[in-house]
Amino acid sequence: MLRRCCASVLARASGASGASPAAYSTVSSAADVAALVDRYDTFLLDCDGVLWTAEDLLPRTVPALAALRDAGKQLVFVTNSSLRSRDEFAQKFAHYGIEAAEAELVPSTFAVAQHVKTHHRHVKRAFVMGAAGLRAELEAVGVEAIGTESIPDAPFGSEPDFQRMAAHCAAEAAAGNGVDAVVCGFDFSWNFKSMTYASLCLQLNPACELLATSRDAFDEVRFSTADGGERSAKLPAMTAVLALLESTTGRTAAVLGKPSAQLASYMHGVYGYDKARTCIVGDRLDSDILFGHNGGIDSVLVMTGTTSREMLAALAPESPMYPTHVMEQFGLLAGAAGVAIPDAAAAAAGK
Repeated sequence: MLRRCCASVLARASGASGASPAAYSTVSSAADVAALVDRYDTFLLDCDGVLWTAEDLLPRTVPALAALRDAGKQLVFVTNSSLRSRDEFAQKFAHYGIEAAEAELVPSTFAVAQHVKTHHRHVKRAFVMGAAGLRAELEAVGVEAIGTESIPDAPFGSEPDFQRMAAHCAAEAAAGNGVDAVVCGFDFSWNFKSMTYASLCLQLNPACELLATSRDAFDEVRFSTADGGERSAKLPAMTAVLALLESTTGRTAAVLGKPSAQLASYMHGVYGYDKARTCIVGDRLDSDILFGHNGGIDSVLVMTGTTSREMLAALAPESPMYPTHVMEQFGLLAGAAGVAIPDAAAAAAGK
């Protein structure tokens, strides 16, 4: 049975040796919020599905962030979104009126570039299947980031067209003009021609590496219906393109965003937080909550993004994707500053 008393669960040692896995605690009352805020010094915060959805700021996001800052908490924003560079994310935060220094922002575009800079110094030229923000971050660390403009401008609609493309890639690799890596991030402009070109770069050059910002399968996106109602649908994400590249090349992509242990190690080294007093707040089990597990920190699942109650109920407490705490929405933390906390039903409705 799920425990409703947050404070008693917050007091337990995270991952105590030999202890049976505990049910997650539910954060709903003012006392729960106070206990949660008191328990942690550092909050790693996902963005989409936690602070906002699509382009809409979620209720009480700004006062919740202000409450944490007023309580002296360290905040770091870590997102798998790969559409924007770090600088562009800073602009988005400013647009929403959210206080955030650029040094507090860790989008997956920045994470990939920093990993390449430190661990893949041989990568000088990369074919980027991603948005301009990813290319900008790679270029900032000295990588020549090329995109679809590098693909020969020729028809691509038949097997002979594929053969010509393959011959071109083989010649480039033989002449030492191929790419050192294929770097994948989400992009609305993905198409079959660019995915095929990326696959050939990997197939015809064994030294070429496959790097990715995430392995997120989909984003849950709400939309208005013709009758004035609202529904949601799954927007295909990184798993779709990685499945094509991995199945045709025999490679396994190195995922450098959440839930990567490499990213967890990087962030711990940069921000120097005490793992025992740090948590990640996110909406995804397979990236945010698993990232907490891989990084040795607690996790808080919010129900305003991709995870449904059915998905949560299907998890065993032994799962590495099982959260430490669950709350309806991040905005509940505004209660730490005395902002009225709605009851659970109102919170679930986003009121």
